[in-house]
Amino acid sequence: MGNKCKAVTQEEAQAREATIQRALQAFGSGTHRTITAAARAHGIPRETLRDRLNRDQQSRMSGDFEQMVIDAIREEARLASRPMTRPWPDQVQVMANHILSTNGDPEPVTRLWVDSFIRRHRCVRSYRPTLPAPVPARQVGCSDHEAGRRSDAND
Repeated sequence: MGNKCKAVTQEEAQAREATIQRALQAFGSGTHRTITAAARAHGIPRETLRDRLNRDQQSRMSGDFEQMVIDAIREEARLASRPMTRPWPDQVQVMANHILSTNGDPEPVTRLWVDSFIRRHRCVRSYRPTLPAPVPARQVGCSDHEAGRRSDAND
């Protein structure tokens, strides 16, 4: 598989953050009278600008972090001989939290972050582990010969 799944680079994240900050300054200084006008003028989603005004927070996960999560998902898919033990979003959350804690960030990611991550990086869906196909159940109390005869009679 090619490297179609690429996270945002550090430079792209910094450029986006600078654009968001310019939009916030333009709104705060009165250059734009509404959040919608400021967001539209700077080419960012209105919800992003509104959320930043309400929460005043910057994304704490870098593009490098997201690339590490993508790489961990790929590695998990490569080693997919073991059965799936958790639902898919839970596996992504465990991987992301492990990477964060390894890098000294004790605050775990939320399920909302996981859902957004999967939405941002649609290519990770192709790595989703699947359970093995179920084994067809045999008819109880029938020999193979009788089961075959019954299916022939139904044809």
